[in-house]
Amino acid sequence: MNDSYYTPEGEKSYSEFSGQEYAGGNGNEEYIKLYIPVKIKIFLAVLAALFAFSVITFPSVLSNFRNYRQADEHLKAKEYSLAYDKYITVLEKYRGSPDFILKTADAAMGAQLFWEAYDAINTHLSGRDLSESEYSRAMEILDFTDKYLTTYEKIDEIFTELGETSSADDPVKNNNEILGKLEPLLKDDDMDKSYIYFIMGLLSSQTSEKSINYFDLATQQDKYSTYPYSYRATALRRMGKIDEAKELYEYALTKNACDALSMRGFAIVLMLDGKNEEALKTARYAYELDPYGEYVADTLIVVLCENGLRNEAEELLERITDEGFEMEESLKEFLDSNGAISIRDYYIGE
Repeated sequence: MNDSYYTPEGEKSYSEFSGQEYAGGNGNEEYIKLYIPVKIKIFLAVLAALFAFSVITFPSVLSNFRNYRQADEHLKAKEYSLAYDKYITVLEKYRGSPDFILKTADAAMGAQLFWEAYDAINTHLSGRDLSESEYSRAMEILDFTDKYLTTYEKIDEIFTELGETSSADDPVKNNNEILGKLEPLLKDDDMDKSYIYFIMGLLSSQTSEKSINYFDLATQQDKYSTYPYSYRATALRRMGKIDEAKELYEYALTKNACDALSMRGFAIVLMLDGKNEEALKTARYAYELDPYGEYVADTLIVVLCENGLRNEAEELLERITDEGFEMEESLKEFLDSNGAISIRDYYIGE
C-alpha cells in the first residue's frame, strides 16, 4: 500500500497529515491550531502540581491521622506509653495545637516519662497563646517535672559523692549512708518527696516492713507514679503475701495499663496461683511493651519454661544475651535445675 497521497501542491506523506485537522470548503487545506489562554495554562499547571503533591503526601497525612486517632484511644484506655509513642511521632512532623501538645505531655506523665513531659511543654508550647485552662495544665506539669528533675539531680550528686568513698565490701553500710543523706531532703518543699521515698525503699532491705512503708509513702505523694506500687507489691510477694501483692499489681495497672513492671509482677503471682497460660500471655505483653525493663525478660523466660516452652525460652535467652543481657546467677541456677527449684522457692524470699 502506498503511504502517500496527492494534493494540489503535490505529493505528501500520511505522516505529514497525521495529528492535523483538515478544513475543507473551497478546496484549500488549512491547519487549525488550538489556542489555550495563558490563565488556563497556569491553572492547569497548578492543578497538576497540587495533584502530584497530594499523591506524594497523602499516605503520610493518612498515617499521621491514624496515629493521632490511635493515640487518643490509647490515652483514654490509660495505655500511656503507647499513646506517647503515637503522639510524639505526629508532633515531630507537625507543629500541633496547644491541646495536642498537652495530650502528648499527659501521656508522658502517665507513662512516668517525666523528662519527655518536660520537653514536650518546654519545647513545643514556648511562646504559644494558651487559654486559661491550657496554661493551668501546662504549669501543673512543669511544676511537677521541675521538682522531679531537681530531686533526681540532687540524688545523683549524693550517689556520686558517696561512690568515691564507699566500700564495695559493705553495701549495707553504703546504703545506710545514702539514706542518712536523703532524709534531710524530705524537709525541703522544692524536692519531690515521692521520688525520695521511692529511692529510700530501694535502698532498704526489700523484704522488710521498712521498705514496704517507704514505697507506701511514695505512693501517697503524687498521682502519677505507679512504680512504687509495683515495688511495694514485689516486696509483699517476696514475703509470701501473694494476695496483697496481686491486689497492688492490679491496682497499679488500673492507673497505668502499660506499666510493664507491674505486669511482670502480675504474671509471677498468676504463675504462683497455677494460672500458667494467663501468666504467659501477661509476661509476653510486658516484654512487648518494655523488653529492657527490670526483670521483664527474666520473667518471660521463667514463664516460658513453666509452660513447657523451654526451647523458646533458650532462644530468647540467646538472642538477648547477644544484645548485652547479663543473666543473674539465680536465674542460671533455676534453669540449670530443670525443675528441681520450684516457682514458689524461686520467687518467694528472693
